[in-house]
Amino acid sequence: MGGAVSSGTPSPELQFYRECGELVQKGRCSWQNLPSALQQKMDDIIKKLEEAAEERGDINAMHNLACLLADGKGVKQDEERAVRLWKEASEMDNIPSRFMLGEMYYTNRGITKDGNNMAYYNEFRGVALWQSCSEKNFPAADRRLAEAHRSGVGVVKADEAKAVAFYTRATNQCVAEAWSEIGELYEKGTGGEFIF
Repeated sequence: MGGAVSSGTPSPELQFYRECGELVQKGRCSWQNLPSALQQKMDDIIKKLEEAAEERGDINAMHNLACLLADGKGVKQDEERAVRLWKEASEMDNIPSRFMLGEMYYTNRGITKDGNNMAYYNEFRGVALWQSCSEKNFPAADRRLAEAHRSGVGVVKADEAKAVAFYTRATNQCVAEAWSEIGELYEKGTGGEFIF
């Protein structure tokens, strides 16, 4: 579920979630209009996640529930609640939650504008959260940092050299999207010397 890190055999809940995702992807239904039998199972999953997150403080449950809430996958969309859950899990050093919290800040989703109601303040906070994730070797954060430095959004100024450094770090950690993005910089001639 949305960036959760798991190992071994997926739980029955995760397997069911993936099956629902496949139906949605094939266009047979939408997350907001699952068939009633599937919605009932999804409601059960949400209830289990809520119990684990709120009663036992399970950070993985917090993260997974927030992923569903942020995008309204099988549950009513609630970005503000997703942010609260990701903040709590992030404070307990859950790196995927910190990354997603950065996404929400950067895109101003589920978060009121801080710093005299200026959206760019949140963009800087998002970048700071990704930087923290990058320092913990979370590959997706390197790609997002590269994008921020390339665009100049959430950083002091655009810096393609820094973007290349973060794209390179992301490609070295097998982040597929980073390959095409760094390729664009090399094609433009701003990626530096290309070495295999």
